Amino acid sequence: MSRIFESKVAFALAIMLVMALVPAALSCGGASAATTVSGEISGNVSVGATPIEGILVGVIDVVDASYAGSELTDAAGNFAVSGLHDGSSYKLIFADLTGQYAVEFYSDQGTYAAGNVVQSPAINIDEQLEQAVTITGTVTDAATGQQVSGCGVSWFDSTIGSYGAPATTTDGLGFYTLHGLKSGTDYKVSFTLSPYNKQWYHGKADWAGADLVPAGSTGIDVALVRPPMKPVVIGVQPASGQPGSTVTISGSDFGASQGRSAVTIGGVPASSRKTLRLNDLLPDNDCSIEVHGSLPIVAERSMYWPSESFQGLGMTDSVGVSTPHATWYLPSGQNLGGETYTCVQNPNPGAVTVQITYLRPSNEGSSNVTFADEIPAGSRKTYNMADKEPSTPASVIVTSKDAARPIVVEGSTYFEGGAAGCNTIGAFSD
Repeated sequence: MSRIFESKVAFALAIMLVMALVPAALSCGGASAATTVSGEISGNVSVGATPIEGILVGVIDVVDASYAGSELTDAAGNFAVSGLHDGSSYKLIFADLTGQYAVEFYSDQGTYAAGNVVQSPAINIDEQLEQAVTITGTVTDAATGQQVSGCGVSWFDSTIGSYGAPATTTDGLGFYTLHGLKSGTDYKVSFTLSPYNKQWYHGKADWAGADLVPAGSTGIDVALVRPPMKPVVIGVQPASGQPGSTVTISGSDFGASQGRSAVTIGGVPASSRKTLRLNDLLPDNDCSIEVHGSLPIVAERSMYWPSESFQGLGMTDSVGVSTPHATWYLPSGQNLGGETYTCVQNPNPGAVTVQITYLRPSNEGSSNVTFADEIPAGSRKTYNMADKEPSTPASVIVTSKDAARPIVVEGSTYFEGGAAGCNTIGAFSD
């Protein structure tokens, strides 16, 4: 059963979303407070000759699209919404809480913009409903191709972005069905699930840019993308004086300016610390980090991201290492029930070729996986174990093929779609 129309309260909240977009002084309706509020709009709702009980009738002030009131139809299909401003103009929306009949605006219109204006007071504002149609599709993870369950999917009016319906959610196979839609009407559809970026069909960032989806459509599929997980760098200076520090960040996602990008902190007081938020220093970048001080320092990197965990955050932490090394060893790696990544930093002034080996369990009876790749100077690359080893547990060895150009390696594993994570720098040798 779809969760679009679970209750009168739930749907009324959807209509009231418009109130967040208007000034507080207008939140009770755009009509002047001097006008009489004894106005009433009444009518009947039916399907053919059959009256329909339990249809939610909402009244929206056309001055500012604010919510003015609502009422449910009785057993005879009748409704009367009172407390309206005499002489004011409104639009009416009719919603079947079960989703069997299409949501529509008076008179027989699919969008807010097309709805007819009704001036209060008014009688005989009757509406004939029709059978609803659906929109269906599947939601997957853009990186893995796996179906995503529990994703909130909502439809919105194509003419006013503040009006929409409560979300249904994808099932265990990533499939969803949106109910209560009016045939011949175009909608906009949003997809929301932490820690993924919110997306509007098709691959758009907001309602304004979203593609129109005709009611009755099937195969409205989307692939959700996770945002980069941004670290917070914490530097502690236990020495005396106020030395300046330089943070050098080498990354693999700088586009045309790919490579090192230096940021200088002001003085760090003695026996103190400073916290740098990478999101502020280099927004929308995916990178690894080097921290340098004019005196010895201790640096720690913490990462936090929105997740479906009970605290609402996923997090990992690493103290890093003081020098790069030729070979790195990460004993643990698993893709069943998690995602394992190997992050390799090349802090050298020239490119370096690395060899990565996934060591399978001895009882698997299959050979290990080994491959090589080149990492540009002052940059980093991330390797997803699932690309080479989709199901078998494996440990990881990473070696620089040029002993004069050592590297830094970190292993990261994320669980439950990013709800939790852990990482390690492993062991090393030269």
